[in-house]
Amino acid sequence: MPWFAIGIEITAEDLNPDEITSLLGVRPTTQHKRGEPVFNKDHTRKRLPKFGRWSLGLESSETDEWDTNEAVKQLIARFPTDPTVWGAISERAKIRLTLALFLENFNQGFSIDPDVLRWLADRNVALDIDIYEGDREPEQPETSEPDRGSAPLTLRVDKIDVKEVQHGG
Repeated sequence: MPWFAIGIEITAEDLNPDEITSLLGVRPTTQHKRGEPVFNKDHTRKRLPKFGRWSLGLESSETDEWDTNEAVKQLIARFPTDPTVWGAISERAKIRLTLALFLENFNQGFSIDPDVLRWLADRNVALDIDIYEGDREPEQPETSEPDRGSAPLTLRVDKIDVKEVQHGG
């Protein structure tokens, strides 16, 4: 059962995904420009995007890592470490680390280490976390009343300012 999906996503109205690939030196999992049709797997037109998007994802099936934090480190290790490259991108686009967790039981959790948070903050990367119960995204309810029990818990952190980390003890 897949239990997480992680990705770096870069979006902007006028984003040119080829420029992002050139700056980062990494090929995306998916990309599109504003106004270029996006198609379903059966080649039918899905939608006409209102913004450009570049993303690189890592799913649990692509790694032997079971620790979410270590999997995030595995993903970000694919990217350049120079914050100025990321600064050039964040001046004109939104960058975020997306983390979707599919948990089987109540009271499961995860943590993100300070060095990962610092990496995100130094590059102006937002952290976007969606937590689901079970191994799939919730289905739409059949009634007009939402099913609150299957909706994801979403934590959005738009800015992380890590100045000092203190360890107790």
